[in-house]
Amino acid sequence: MSNIACYLQTTTKRLDYLEATIHSINKLSDKFQEKFVSIHGEGITLGIVNLLETTNWKVDLFTGDRISAFKRSINSISADYIFYIEDDIELLDFPDEMYDVLKLVDDNGRKCGLLSMN
Repeated sequence: MSNIACYLQTTTKRLDYLEATIHSINKLSDKFQEKFVSIHGEGITLGIVNLLETTNWKVDLFTGDRISAFKRSINSISADYIFYIEDDIELLDFPDEMYDVLKLVDDNGRKCGLLSMN
């Protein structure tokens, strides 16, 4: 089976749904070999940081712009594929059929590398 990382990008300006998003991904942890979150901005709550640390997330606190945060984070993930999700989406399921999607190849022979349900 393919090596998939879950990448969550968030900003400290949108903390309303973040905890629910984290819990939903944690319920499906067996689908991801790595969980990575990039938190853009300042003022993240200690409760959220503790939740991430105790559930094996790699955390990157970043004060630059969102594009730089995305590039920096993506470059630090070693998985074959990256599942991208944002901070206001609850991941209810990650069906095994998603692994079939990973086998898709575009017209140039390149395999898909970034998945998103957004």
